[in-house]
Amino acid sequence: MTTAVIYRRSLTSFSRWLGDRSDTPLPTITAAMTQAYYNDQMAKGTLVTTARWQVSFLKRVFQRAMDEGLIARNPFVLCRQEKRTVPGREPFTLAEFEMLIKRTRLEQKADWEMMLWLGLCTAARLVDCSRMSTEHLDVQGWTLIYHEKKGRTDKTKLVPVVEPLRGAIQRFLARGGSGPFCPSLHHMQSCVLSSTFRKLLDRPGVGMDTRVQGINRLRARSFHSLRHTLPTWLESAGILETTTMAITGHRSVKAHRGYKHHEIESMRAALEKGLEWVAAHASSGEGKAFPFEKHKNQDACQLEMKWI
Repeated sequence: MTTAVIYRRSLTSFSRWLGDRSDTPLPTITAAMTQAYYNDQMAKGTLVTTARWQVSFLKRVFQRAMDEGLIARNPFVLCRQEKRTVPGREPFTLAEFEMLIKRTRLEQKADWEMMLWLGLCTAARLVDCSRMSTEHLDVQGWTLIYHEKKGRTDKTKLVPVVEPLRGAIQRFLARGGSGPFCPSLHHMQSCVLSSTFRKLLDRPGVGMDTRVQGINRLRARSFHSLRHTLPTWLESAGILETTTMAITGHRSVKAHRGYKHHEIESMRAALEKGLEWVAAHASSGEGKAFPFEKHKNQDACQLEMKWI
């Protein structure tokens, strides 16, 4: 969705709210009317951030009219906005994540299953996961090197690929896959990806309400919750905070080139330890989300986790 479309929607929303008054001269728009518009938007369940953004944009529009001498005062300046506590993103529980994986398999949504593994094992954002492809994969070193896009930034990030993501990618390659890991989602815009994922959460059998009770309908679960899930699970597995920050943090190209071998390997070991800990606590039985089994390593004489 382009910025121009968002601007147009804000203007259309206010114009429709005005109704028959939309053709009246600008000076007749009062602060009481703008306050009533804001209150009605909140009453309809508009997100706090959306309503705040709309008021901010309309304030700039009327400020421009004021600068050009069309009106004497800006009615949106006096609009009082409610201060509401916005709950932080919550991580998925293990049971919730397993349920999501099982749902994608039941509905044969292979691309969304891959998206879930990418989001969990790399802590990458929604759009970044949808854009990942074999071009970003170093099979010899089993690392993903991709451009992390957020706002106007475009930074390079390197993440070790460990199980269960490694197994998912290996199966993708074994099927002759090349290019985007999630081809049907690769070119979708962020807003479409988000809404599609919320529909997945609302599927029968998933049973997760993506909205907090209350008039503002804030999402308690979203794809971004996976970005909070990985560090939460790594912490539960006893991984050092500094290592977790290295996995989920933002790095420049120069910093990536300066990575030492043992630094990458420490990140890999942390991811393997954390996700093996998750596998050990995952539900057992047919169709479990984390298909690991313990087996004896005859060479090292130690228990390891094997992808099956």
